[in-house]
Amino acid sequence: MCCAMKTELATLRVCAARLQLARSAVVAALALFAWSVGGCVVATEEDFTEDPRAIGVEESEIIGGSVDKGDKSVVSVVVWNQQVSRTCSGTVVSPRVVLTAAHCLAVGDVGSKNVVQIFVGNDSAAAWPWLYKSVMAVHVNPKYVTGEFAAGNDIAVVVAKKPLGLAAVPMNRLAVTLSDIGDSVRFVGYGRTNVNDSGSAGQKHQATLQLDSVSSTLLKTSSLTSFTCSGDSGGPGFIKRGGIEYVAGVVSFGAPKCNTSNSSVRVDVHATSFVDPYIAQYDPGFKAP
Repeated sequence: MCCAMKTELATLRVCAARLQLARSAVVAALALFAWSVGGCVVATEEDFTEDPRAIGVEESEIIGGSVDKGDKSVVSVVVWNQQVSRTCSGTVVSPRVVLTAAHCLAVGDVGSKNVVQIFVGNDSAAAWPWLYKSVMAVHVNPKYVTGEFAAGNDIAVVVAKKPLGLAAVPMNRLAVTLSDIGDSVRFVGYGRTNVNDSGSAGQKHQATLQLDSVSSTLLKTSSLTSFTCSGDSGGPGFIKRGGIEYVAGVVSFGAPKCNTSNSSVRVDVHATSFVDPYIAQYDPGFKAP
């Protein structure tokens, strides 16, 4: 009986290994076949020529944070080309509209070189193909100029071809003021956990920082132990008002070594003028929370 149990265990291990191999092959095939699958929006070379201060330049988790198995409405925005992929983070704000950073996407008209998808899982290293959702359009803030992060216009939306089936996160619409300095801001993203290791990538993490300063368009936050990094760009900075979390910032830029502070675009400045019209266009009848 003992021998039979050992034989059965060995068989199970072989089956598990074969299953994992097949799963990996399917995920790899997704990237390869994305070029021939309809419904994926293509972006231009701008996606791969961003300012080095931007913290979403390549696929990469929040440094000093913790694994986040919740926050289902925080997703990643993935740009594929024939050689590499790169990942930013984003927030679902209506059934099909995802809020992210402008520098993660093309500046101008879409081209024919790259495809953009929305990943709705928690870990891209263990992802099934159906977790990648097709995109029908991307819209970059027309005021955004490549490399000019201090202006606070680094914001964009990605539009899914079909409803994502995820709850819309409420956007902060009340002005963030000097009285909010010192409050906690919780960040969620898919960026690096090790600034020197591009392989420390793709899993959703969270960390809480402190609001240090407020400008007319930006929120600056810092922490002694936790920092946003490459891949977190476009992700949300949550603040609480009346016990409810609102996305108040869109991660834009920070220190090259991801070891001091970061700056996020203020959502309250752009929600009505930039985001709401696209929600009305692609999700008519939907009332943003």
